[in-house]
Amino acid sequence: MPVAISGTTSPRPNPPTLLAPSNGTVTSVAGGVGCSWTYNPAQAGNTQLGYYFERQVAGSSTWQWWDATNGVWSATAVYNAGAAGSLAFPPASWTDGQSYSWTVATVDQAGQSDYPSPFLLEGVTSVALSVTAPIGTITVADPEVQWTASWPTGYQQAALQVVIETNWVGTPTAPGTGTTIFDSGIQPASASGLDTGSVSPSGIPARAWVQLTGTNGVQTAWAYSSFTASPLVPTAPVATAVVGTDPVTGAPMVTLSAPWDLASISASLPADYAVTTHFNYSDDGVNWYPVRNSWQYAALNVSTGTAVAVDYEQQSGITRSYQLSLVVRSVASDYVAGP
Repeated sequence: MPVAISGTTSPRPNPPTLLAPSNGTVTSVAGGVGCSWTYNPAQAGNTQLGYYFERQVAGSSTWQWWDATNGVWSATAVYNAGAAGSLAFPPASWTDGQSYSWTVATVDQAGQSDYPSPFLLEGVTSVALSVTAPIGTITVADPEVQWTASWPTGYQQAALQVVIETNWVGTPTAPGTGTTIFDSGIQPASASGLDTGSVSPSGIPARAWVQLTGTNGVQTAWAYSSFTASPLVPTAPVATAVVGTDPVTGAPMVTLSAPWDLASISASLPADYAVTTHFNYSDDGVNWYPVRNSWQYAALNVSTGTAVAVDYEQQSGITRSYQLSLVVRSVASDYVAGP
C-alpha cells in the first residue's frame, strides 16, 4: 500500500540588499573599491554561507565573477564561501574611465538567492588639485585662497570648501585636527579662488585647505598650501559705528572707532616703518570709498589706543557699511590688515 510522505522545504534566501557604493556612484575606482550588501534570509535561523559577486562592463554582453580566494576576475561563476557582507577590492581590480554594473547573490542552507537589480558604478580619473595661494610669508591678514584643478573630460567644478587652520596635529590629510580660523562650508561655485575675509594670526604657521566637488558628483581629495602672515601684519579689530547728529548742521553724523593699539604697534616696529589707518564705507556692499579725512582723524588718536573717524556725509534712509584697514608702511612694501 502506498505510504504518504509529508515534509517542508526551506525557501531560498531573498535577494540581498545592495548597499555601497550607492547606485549611480561616480568616483575614482583605480585605487580600489569597497562594495557591501545585506543578506536577507527567507527562513528564520538560516545564515549566509557564501556569495557570488558579479560585474559587467558597459558595452559588454558578458559578466565577470570575483574569485576572492585568488583575487582575480573569472569568466565563469565563482562561489566564495563565508558570511562576509562586504568586499574590499585591491587597487587595479577596477579601471577608471569604465562604467560598471555590479550585483551579488547569496547562498544559505536553503540554496542560492536571485541576483537583485544591479547598481551602476562609473569610474572616473581622479582630479589633480593644487592650492597655489597663499604660500610662504604673506603681507595681508585676510588672504584669498587660490587653486588649480584638472577635471576629466566633460566635467568641471561645481562646488568648493575652503578651510584655514593653525596648530594642526601630526601630518593630517584633511582639516579637522587644528584650530579653525575660517570654514566656508560646501558652497556652489565654479571660481578658482575665494576671498576668505578671515584674519590669520600673525607669525603663526597656517594651512589653507581646499576640497572641490565636480559636476559628476566626485569630491577631490583635500589639498592645502602652507603660509604664515608676517609678524608685521596686526590683527584686525571690529570697527563700531555710532549714529549721531552734527551739532552744527543738524545733519546725520557717524562716529567710527576701533580698539587698535596703534601706539604699541608703532613702538614695536623698526625705525623705517610707520602705521596709518583708513576707514572705508560702502552703500551697496560692493564698492568701497574712503571716509573723508579718516587718515587724519585716526592719526590724531594714536595715543588713545583707538582709531577714530567721523563720517559727516551719511544720508538719512541709507544703510551704510564701514570697514577699517591698518597699514604698516615701509620703503619696500605695505602690510595690510583687512576689515
